[in-house]
Amino acid sequence: MIYVILGMHKSGTTLVSQLLHRSGIDMGDDFENGKSYDQGNQWERREAFVINLDLIGCREEDYFSLDHFQEIVRPLPSAQEKAMRGMVDALEAGGGPWGFKEPLTCLTYQQWKEVLPPHRVIGVYRNPVEVVNHYRRPFRRRPLRDLRVAWRALRAWSIYNQGMMRAVEKSELDALLIRYEDLMSSNSDFLRLQEFIGETLVDIRNASQHRAHAHYFLFTLLDRVMGLCSGERPSRTFRKLEALHKK
Repeated sequence: MIYVILGMHKSGTTLVSQLLHRSGIDMGDDFENGKSYDQGNQWERREAFVINLDLIGCREEDYFSLDHFQEIVRPLPSAQEKAMRGMVDALEAGGGPWGFKEPLTCLTYQQWKEVLPPHRVIGVYRNPVEVVNHYRRPFRRRPLRDLRVAWRALRAWSIYNQGMMRAVEKSELDALLIRYEDLMSSNSDFLRLQEFIGETLVDIRNASQHRAHAHYFLFTLLDRVMGLCSGERPSRTFRKLEALHKK
C-alpha cells in the first residue's frame, strides 16, 4: 500500500511520517541520522521534494516555503512525469508498503495523482494561528515584518489546506483527516490512524514538541481582509476542516 501525507508546513506531517516509518512503512531514506526536527530532519522523501520543486519552477537554493502558495493545475510535464514514474517503480520494486510526506504536494497533488498507483491519503491540519505563530517567531520585535509574515503564512495555510481537503474528500474511503492538536493531546486520532493503517503503530509522540499557542491579536483582522481579497476566510476553511474531521 502507498500512503501520501498531505498538509501545510508546521502542521504535524513530520510526526505522522515518523509514526508510519517507525512502524514499518518506508517513508524515505537517511531519517535515522541523529538529527532532530529542529536540526532539519523533517522526514521527507527527497525525490518527491525535488520533483515538486521542478513543478513549481523553483531552485532548491532559492526555496522558502511561504513564497509558493498556488496550486499547480497545468498538465503534467513529461520530464516530471518520467521522474515520478522512476520513483514509483523503484519503490514498488521493494515489495513493501511505502509513502511520502512533502508539504508542496498539497499544491501538486493533481499531478501526482495521474502517476501514482492506487494509494491512500492522510491529511494533517492544525489551527491556523499556531502555524502563523511558528513563522512569526523570529520577527516579533519587527512589527511590519511580523505582520507581513503573518499574512503570508495565513495565505499559504488557507491554500494548502483547501487543496488537501479536496484530495481527502475525493478519495472518500481511502483517506483520513488528522488534527495535529488531537494527535498530540489524546489517543483518539492516534487510534484512528492506527486503524486506518491496519497495523500497530510505534508511539513516538512527545507532548513537549507541541510548543505553540492559538492566539494572535491580529488574526481576526487578517481573517476578514483575506476573505475580502480571496473570497474565502481562513476561519471558514478551518471550520470546514473541523467538520470533515468529525465525520
